[in-house]
Amino acid sequence: MQRGNWRLVGLLGVALALGVTWLVLRGGREPSPGNLMVQARSGTAEERVEAIRELSRAAVVEQVSALAELAQDANTQVATEAVRAIGRWGGAPVVEPLKKSYGDPRPEVREQVMVALGEVGDRSVGAFLQEAAEKDASAEVQASASSALGRVRYVDAMPTLLKLLEHPSERVRRSAAASIRRIWTFDHGFKADDPPEKRRSLAAAMRHHWDIYCQSEAYQALRQNIEEGP
Repeated sequence: MQRGNWRLVGLLGVALALGVTWLVLRGGREPSPGNLMVQARSGTAEERVEAIRELSRAAVVEQVSALAELAQDANTQVATEAVRAIGRWGGAPVVEPLKKSYGDPRPEVREQVMVALGEVGDRSVGAFLQEAAEKDASAEVQASASSALGRVRYVDAMPTLLKLLEHPSERVRRSAAASIRRIWTFDHGFKADDPPEKRRSLAAAMRHHWDIYCQSEAYQALRQNIEEGP
């Protein structure tokens, strides 16, 4: 083999060795769930948030209780990210930790709880979401709860959603209308930003239509379809 070829082979070998070394070192730096949890409890807010995001991707079920603890953190950004991370797990084990986090006095955290419960998609939380949509002191939380009701297609919340079409907040009205469409499909052309008189008229027409619809076979078919669906 010519000298130039030998030199090329040598350079390729060195490059390969360096590449392997880099991969090994990179793998060695890959944080474990335990290390991530340590980081999530200390450091700057940005570092803690990033650690929580990594934890949510680690898929270690045992970390849910630790994340629930972080959801009560004094730093709102950290607490909100912890709630979001819990929601990413999905399934029944996360429902109670999320519901517990709803007791937080900060609307940002409560709003993320509503978003997370909607993403989990467990229809058993429908009544819980409905109460938040009706009674929470924050319009942002009410809007997110309304959206979540549509995601889980909770039929029993229809009277609440129809009532929220006349809420002072446009965001709440928009979320309620979108959920009504997801559950029922009929919306009478309602638009959240229409003039107040038009909104009131359409909302009243929808409530009347719903009352009649509830006495029909179509209503029973709707309930059965939702209950048998995902």
